[in-house]
Amino acid sequence: MDRSWVVAELTNAGERLAKNGELCAYLKTVFKGEVEIFIPYVSFTHLNRSSIINVMEGYFFVEYALEDYRYMSLIGTRYVKSILHDGTGGACALLTVPDQKVLDLKGRLSSMIASELQEGMWVKVTTGAFRGISGRIISFNGDYAQIMIELRTLKAIRTVLRFSLTPEEEVNG
Repeated sequence: MDRSWVVAELTNAGERLAKNGELCAYLKTVFKGEVEIFIPYVSFTHLNRSSIINVMEGYFFVEYALEDYRYMSLIGTRYVKSILHDGTGGACALLTVPDQKVLDLKGRLSSMIASELQEGMWVKVTTGAFRGISGRIISFNGDYAQIMIELRTLKAIRTVLRFSLTPEEEVNG
């Protein structure tokens, strides 16, 4: 069976949490890390300027892999206004979206982020061999960025696809 996603609508408090970059951590505790979560927002600060990039404001997506009640129990909580579903009361059925739709949103978000990247910006690699590594952008060459990474015993410049980078808060302001 192909993977699908549950769609949740955020409350105003939930939107603030998403814009502050704290919603994912909250949802990981709610779902105990059992499912993937996609929040179509990225917020960052560069040169003392805060920016928010989003492709679908007011919503988030949770992988559909658990019992329906686990998702439905979020309705009406502090951060979740509703879950996309059909029916009322005990006869509710979750309405999910196919994996390809979420992959398309992720791709659009990556494209928007890539266009906002600047030299000197702190970034984290989100895909590929250097996934999870952070560094500072040194330069660009077409679809690629050269980033300086510094680990305990290694200082190196690595070339990665721009679309695999997401901004991080500046380490030293």
